[in-house]
Amino acid sequence: MGQKRSYAKLTGSDGQECVRDDVTGLIWEQKVNNASSMRHTAYTYSWYSTDAANNAGSSGTSNGGICLSAVSHCDTESYIATLNSKQYCGYSDWRMPTRYELNTILDVSRLPANAFDSSVFADTQSGFYWTGTPSSGNSAEAWYVSFFSAETNYTGLKVASGGLSASAYYVRAVRKLE
Repeated sequence: MGQKRSYAKLTGSDGQECVRDDVTGLIWEQKVNNASSMRHTAYTYSWYSTDAANNAGSSGTSNGGICLSAVSHCDTESYIATLNSKQYCGYSDWRMPTRYELNTILDVSRLPANAFDSSVFADTQSGFYWTGTPSSGNSAEAWYVSFFSAETNYTGLKVASGGLSASAYYVRAVRKLE
């Protein structure tokens, strides 16, 4: 049968849309199909965190993705900082989800098609999404969740040849309902 799901689309004081998960109490960022927005559906980011309490000993790769120049660097730390400074959807406490949180919006009953509800999460790419969870077994790796196969795994964080991150993935920010 699967996990119960209940979502509500919210409009913040800034006019931007986000999604409340009524089961988990999490509020999720919505992506947009607008290349002038930092939340553009096709932009990717490298995993990067200078927070020693969160990075398991490796900060990852700064500026290793492909994104709009409105974000100072194409990495997860800059992305979250920019969402918070712009008070996206009226909030300034956005963060990277844990691997467990990100899995709550997947719907494996939709496989072999995309593992997410596109009527709720519009303009979502069917690809890999970073979590804020570093690998406990290797500080140079972090967890990701696949939105096309519902796979959860971890991968390396270092820069590959050509300057781009070996793993530049999509990002979906989250916050806890107050």
